Formats: sequence, C-alpha cells, structure tokens
Amino acid sequence: MGIVHQLENERKKFLSLFPMNKLSHMKVDDFVIGKGPKTFCYWLENKLKGLGDIHGATAYKFGIYYGRTKSDSTVQYRFTHRFGTTADEVFKNVKTAILSLLQAGKKNDSSIIQKNPISPMFKGKILSTYFPDRFLNIFTKDHLDYFLDKLDVVYSDSLDEIAKRVLLMKFKHTDTVMKKWSIYEFSKFLYEKFGKPTKGDNIPQVLKKFIIPKYPPINKVKPDYIELTVSPLNGKKRKGWNSTQRKIDFEKETRINKKIGERGELIVLIKEKEYLKSIGRDDLSIKIRHISKEMNSAGYDILSYDNSGNEKYIEVKSTKQKISNANFLISSNEYNVAKRSSNYYIYIVFEACSKKPKICRLKNPFLLPRNKIKIIPTSYRVFINLK
Repeated sequence: MGIVHQLENERKKFLSLFPMNKLSHMKVDDFVIGKGPKTFCYWLENKLKGLGDIHGATAYKFGIYYGRTKSDSTVQYRFTHRFGTTADEVFKNVKTAILSLLQAGKKNDSSIIQKNPISPMFKGKILSTYFPDRFLNIFTKDHLDYFLDKLDVVYSDSLDEIAKRVLLMKFKHTDTVMKKWSIYEFSKFLYEKFGKPTKGDNIPQVLKKFIIPKYPPINKVKPDYIELTVSPLNGKKRKGWNSTQRKIDFEKETRINKKIGERGELIVLIKEKEYLKSIGRDDLSIKIRHISKEMNSAGYDILSYDNSGNEKYIEVKSTKQKISNANFLISSNEYNVAKRSSNYYIYIVFEACSKKPKICRLKNPFLLPRNKIKIIPTSYRVFINLK
C-alpha cells in the first residue's frame, strides 16, 4: 500500500472517530492536546502530520490545551482569552467555531471561513482534513507566499493564509489540466516544480519524497530500445485501450514532475550516443545535441542521426510507469515540425526513474493512417488587434 493510501486510511479513521454530525457532543478531554493520543487536536497535529504539518506554532493555536508553559510547570487547562475567560467557556466557543467552520466548508463559503475566529493554521488543517477535494493542505505562510510569487498570482500582503489558499485553488481550477487533479497532486506539483522556500519546513510528509527524488544516478542507467506494435483504433472498444490496460497521461506526469521529463531526455541522449558508437559511427555520436537545452522553439528535444547520417528530430515523452498506452500533448510548433519532416520521431521512455528504462521509438506517428492515431485539438490561441 502506498503512503498516500496509508495516510488516506488514517484520515478516514479520524473521520470515524470525529464525524461532523457528532462533534457537538465532543467533550473537552476528547479535544485537547495533552490528554493522550486519541484526541481531536492530537490526531490533526501528529497522526495526520503527513497530510499537512501544523507544528509551526504553539498549542494556543487550538484555542485551548492541557499542559504547561515555559514559565509555569503546572499542568492545567490553558487557553487564549479571545474565546473566553474560563476553560469551559473557551472550549464551548471553540467547538461552536469548529462546527460553524465545517458548515461554511461544506458550502465553500470563503467569506464565512475567513471571519471564523479559529487560528488560520488550525482552520486550514480542519478544512483540508474534512474536505480534501476543496481545501489545500499547505498551511505555512512562507510556503503560500512563495508559491503565489512563483505562479505570478497577484495578492496582498494583508491577506491571511485562508485567503492565500483560496487564490492558489483558483489558480488550480482555471488551468485546463490542473483542475482535474486532486489536492495532493496539486501540492506535489508545487513542491516538485518550485522546491521549497529557504525558511520553514512544514511540508506534508506525503510530498517530501517528491522534492528530492531518489532516482538511480543517470550515469548508472542501462536503457534499452523496445519494439511495440501500433494497432488500429477500431470501434469504441479499441484493442489495448480497455479497462485492463491503463492509459498514461504524459502531460499530467510532466507537469507534476518536471524532473521526469528532463531525465527522459538524458536517457535518450545516452542511448542514442551508445547506439551510434555500437555501429561504428562515433563521428555521428559526438554530433548529437540536446536541442531543448539550447532553445525552446525548435519543435523537438534531441537532434540525432540515423545509420546513414541523416538528421533525426526526436521529441521525448517520459513516464515512471511500465509499458502501456499513452496520450500526450504536443504544441502546434512541434506538430508543424513533425508534419514537415519524415525523420521526426516520438521516443516514449517508460520506467524513466528505474535503472533499466525502456525506449519505444515511433517514427513520425503523425503520418500514420487515421485508423491508427487519434489527434484531438484541445485549445486555440486568439489574437485580437486592439488600439
């Protein structure tokens, strides 16, 4: 079982212990940190840490807790006075605020959520735990500011963390690809693409493995070419496209993990040089160029050569997955270059993060008969001359 599924199972356990419809009956000792490992706050801060870390503030963020302070070793209920003057009054008001927050979360009412008196970090963790399909699981202000800056999203410094998470979610939902992702996939994309800010370490545990992937060193991989057959796409139930054989969405994989795309290109470089040397064409091997590193307008990634010394224009698509069918996006520039060149290739790199990647070479698949390839236009660029 993967770590994401493990954490999702833990989240479901939490929901079975603290269902929304029974929170009104929750007692203070079922809630506070300091009363054992089965309380509402202990679960959110510790057992569900992997779904978003909220350790970066004192226990006062919960409104009330049971314990001591640095200046007073007496173990007792401690609370912030904005919720009341006694432990009973504070807990009653905190619980009311949580119930109100969850009702607002159910309606996705951001204005009510922002006005809720619970601390922004705790508020964010509650919402992302009960509604993981709507609320982002990144809680640290430094991280939210960092990602907004990287995405060029305009925001005011006066906004709280809740409002900044709303902006990031709006960005996700307006993107044609990202809007289909889960919250965890979107968070993974942010950390993988941009890394993390220099300050703070409140990264969901489930995402940390994607920030510095432990892939085999590129100089240790042994890629192989494989031969696959392109079959006709006949009828609705196309051979190889049924429910027992997955389709790999290369666009999704590339956007989530840019390193996979870059790694696939390096794998193709290694194998192309290796192949040309093996047939005695060292003169061609040294001429291979990593074009995508030199320019982004060529319409392909690698310039290589065939046995006769003719140029090959290679566009690389990469995935961590095993061999399967694939769907991928190409730019209009790449498509136009492919249509003009008979020596245009799509190289699909399967198992790109393993020690033995598999490379499927497709010679200009865009020239295949229509019963063997399906090309779907997905967007248009619009120019309007305004004066």
